[in-house]
Amino acid sequence: HVLIGNAPAIAYVNKLKEQHVRLTAALADCLAMMAQCQQNHNYPKTFDSPIGTLAWDATVAAARCALADGFAANLAGGTHHSFSDRGAGYCVFNDVAVAARTMQQEDRIRTALVIDGDVHQGDGTAAIFQEDPTVTTFSLHARKAFPARKQTSNLDIPLEPLCTTAEYLQALAAGLQWCAAQPLPDLVFFLAGADPYEGDTLGGLSVTQEGLHQRDQMVFEFCQQRDLPVVITLAGGYAEQIEDIVEIQFRTIVEARRRFLSRQER
Repeated sequence: HVLIGNAPAIAYVNKLKEQHVRLTAALADCLAMMAQCQQNHNYPKTFDSPIGTLAWDATVAAARCALADGFAANLAGGTHHSFSDRGAGYCVFNDVAVAARTMQQEDRIRTALVIDGDVHQGDGTAAIFQEDPTVTTFSLHARKAFPARKQTSNLDIPLEPLCTTAEYLQALAAGLQWCAAQPLPDLVFFLAGADPYEGDTLGGLSVTQEGLHQRDQMVFEFCQQRDLPVVITLAGGYAEQIEDIVEIQFRTIVEARRRFLSRQER
């Protein structure tokens, strides 16, 4: 299921469709799956709400769908710099935090794990859940990237400038090993940022597109091995060539959908 949260997200998707012809068919397929999910589970149609206080709705809806069906994605979302009392870093509301809290309040989950693969630390998410043992936060980010003042996640792995693909994947493996040693969560949120990419203008790392695809595979494998439902948000991406961002994010969704379908068929 791919959910679209607000008007800017819809405009963004329309731009992606213009730039990447393959995305059109994939979006049509995924949006049909989203509609089927809505019909099957009688969820409120929150995914077409206007930006504002409902800007997190697509991630909330994705969380409900993931718990029912194993996987869902929001083509927007991942606004992890927003704190409980203020916005920051292009982020007005922290959609993952709202979704996690909503799932707890609806008694759908007790615990959650946030795997933040955006190149910038998820400082808002870390601060919101810093004193909360029910939500575990893991951030894999560039040490010198925004924000200058980092918060404390349950696990932070800062990466040095020009970190290579091999170094990046080694760090991710260590982080996932740490996650595996923690109590299993009821739900995983994965911020699949495209900005660790070597062509990104703000990231400062040297990770290839194939390396980010391997990142996605590793995270999905971690979840599948433990039968953990996963919510994907696409978070950041600032490459000069929008085609590069589209390719990275397209592969994330296709890989997740491939694994989701194979799981359903078993």
